[in-house]
Amino acid sequence: TRNGEKHQIVRYMGDNSAPLALPYLEVWLDLMANTAQWTGTQPDAYGINLGMESLVATLERTPCFGFCPTYSVAIYPDGTLVYTGIANVERLGVYVLHTEDFAVESLVQQAEIFGYFGWQDAYDQMVMTDQASAITSFRTETQYKRITRYGGDPNAPLGLTWLEDSIDQLAVDAAS
Repeated sequence: TRNGEKHQIVRYMGDNSAPLALPYLEVWLDLMANTAQWTGTQPDAYGINLGMESLVATLERTPCFGFCPTYSVAIYPDGTLVYTGIANVERLGVYVLHTEDFAVESLVQQAEIFGYFGWQDAYDQMVMTDQASAITSFRTETQYKRITRYGGDPNAPLGLTWLEDSIDQLAVDAAS
């Protein structure tokens, strides 16, 4: 409801004709309302209902005990990015952005060159506390990999941090 006007959308979970941002908005609303306290289930920003099979890269920055930026970026092969600002960021909410498809292709190629698909699934050694985690994923025609990196783990490959920063930069460039 806004200015006394109510708007309601009903979406069947299997309906792929809905606007791309809608399922992300649904997850964002779940996060903002903390529905997990009632359902016992934390919403998954990259779940099957969000078209995960067509994503080529994702980045999720998780909360920490302080004021760490919490957001996610989902990247599609055509250069579409979905940014979801959750907490401690300049832009809260869901934004559909666009970048060049060759920039996305280049990012995925860099992941392959760095050896992303051969790295461990998690780098979660906690040398220091109160660090956020970064969760990335990359998909090619033949491979899929998801890696969780705790911010303070000294064993994570440098290329992993570079890939995280590159996804961030794609989102920043697309937003400007």
